[in-house]
Amino acid sequence: MIRRTSFILLLALALATAGCNGPSGPSGPPVVVDGPHGGVVVPLSGNAGFAEILSKEADADGSRRQGRPPKTVVAYFLGPDKKTALSPVPTGVGVKIVGGDGATVPLSPAPDSKDLLGAARFASSAGTLDVGGRRAELSAEIGGSRINLEFRGLR
Repeated sequence: MIRRTSFILLLALALATAGCNGPSGPSGPPVVVDGPHGGVVVPLSGNAGFAEILSKEADADGSRRQGRPPKTVVAYFLGPDKKTALSPVPTGVGVKIVGGDGATVPLSPAPDSKDLLGAARFASSAGTLDVGGRRAELSAEIGGSRINLEFRGLR
């Protein structure tokens, strides 16, 4: 009886861990949606903080394309606690589609004084980039170092 129970436990353990060693889907960065603004959060190297990227309807009266309002890509740079804006504030911020035409769309400083994290907020022009669920790359210069962060999963 003990051997049978041991065999069943070993079989259950083997089945539970089967397939855990190989890739299970398309490769790419993980989607982590837990930012303070509901965006995708990507860690900066060296535990320096995080970048939160989101897509939202443009605030301006931009023209509608096929009945949809134009989108703006917004990036917040957060401190390690995700409760403060990153300091120093990055420069040269841009986004490009991975595998696209290679063009980087600049994100301009767009501080929001009503938001505690708004000091390190950047935004694209309305309708210039529709990232959607595709893989993309956020680039910036922070404290003299260039960073490139791949992400996906914007809605």
